[in-house]
Amino acid sequence: MLLPVLAVRGLPLAGRRLAPPAAVRLLCAVATAVGAGTLWGLVMVAGAGLSHLGEILEHSPLSAAQLRRLDPVPRIAGLIAAVLLAVIVVRVASALYRRGRLRRVMNGVVAGARGELVVFTDPSPHAYAVTGAIGQPGRIVVSDGMLRALDAEERRVLLAHERAHLAHRHHRYQAVAAVAVAINPVLIRLRDQITFQLERWADEDAATAVADRELAARSLARAALAAVRPAPPALAFSDRGVHGRVRALRSAPTVTRPLSLLPTLAVLGAGIAVLADATIAFLRVAGAVLG
Repeated sequence: MLLPVLAVRGLPLAGRRLAPPAAVRLLCAVATAVGAGTLWGLVMVAGAGLSHLGEILEHSPLSAAQLRRLDPVPRIAGLIAAVLLAVIVVRVASALYRRGRLRRVMNGVVAGARGELVVFTDPSPHAYAVTGAIGQPGRIVVSDGMLRALDAEERRVLLAHERAHLAHRHHRYQAVAAVAVAINPVLIRLRDQITFQLERWADEDAATAVADRELAARSLARAALAAVRPAPPALAFSDRGVHGRVRALRSAPTVTRPLSLLPTLAVLGAGIAVLADATIAFLRVAGAVLG
């Protein structure tokens, strides 16, 4: 459970050496692996520790002394792990509820709108993508304040950016990151990196769509200077690490370098090996306790 912390610390560097789509997929895969490993680790500690409860020993062929030799996990550790699992269940349910509620609110805002683009009368510049309900297309929400802040070419960049969010279903990657953080708060930095790389992914698609990286960078910078911050889960053009995104657009596109992943993959591999060894021991204890 401690080894993934080392992997998470090294991932921002690895992410900068990957093209945004590859970085997002790697970061989400690591977040999923660490989250699943955290859950299973806690399940094993809870199961091993709680096997020392008198009610379980009464139905076990092992004596208390035999079980202590076979299973050194103290009962208090099992109780703590069980409490942590309950907390995680509440945190995950809360995170999913908040995301679902906000999505329903945002879908309600664009309900009845026709076409891809929804323009609101609002002097505050903002723009973001709203994923559609089941069977419904996504929408791009833009205030007239944002449209006035950009010229015609810059608006093309903005719309291409938001279309990329919708086309690649970026909200799903956001959901993976949100659930992973709810399971293991150590992954907060990883969630922020996923969000940043999602915006970079859309930036690169927009730059390709208009065939002008400098125009894409200028559009992003101008929108960021004018914009207000959207709701946290929104996939917005002018939010999330604007300085780094502008700098990336003014450089050559990032080329994926697989060798940069080796340190992270080595640490994760070690974590998986330790978890597998613990699982074998846990199953052996469980078999002995259950007879």
